[in-house]
Amino acid sequence: MAMIERIANTEMAKPTWPKPSSLATNEMRFTYDRPTETLFVDFHGEARPATSIPLDRGDRDYLYLRVTPDTNTVVGFQIEHVLSYAIEQHPELADALDIAALVGIDRDELHRIVRVHPGRPKAGNVTTLIADFRRLSA
Repeated sequence: MAMIERIANTEMAKPTWPKPSSLATNEMRFTYDRPTETLFVDFHGEARPATSIPLDRGDRDYLYLRVTPDTNTVVGFQIEHVLSYAIEQHPELADALDIAALVGIDRDELHRIVRVHPGRPKAGNVTTLIADFRRLSA
């Protein structure tokens, strides 16, 4: 895993999002890291060098845009405290976890944990999650 550099939102210009048509879900890479309780979403497959910029959620930082330092382009995002907090705020994360590569946890254990969130909506894709991130960063 790459080192995560965190800086305040006020230190960067407004991030530039890629065109929605360039974001193909089948090209994205999802990785859930159990030891850090973080879901990484890389828009273009392999992780690229990027800075993590917190999205202000008021009560706690857990959503971050991954932005290239040179072009200020959003190349992905990360979600911390996925199973302990974020999935309650965004039940559609369960869909992302269903297709994520797993580090430090096997799929059976993950499904036992995620099952405690009954009635979660089945998004079928992560388009809703990406749209939410885009809205929050505007």
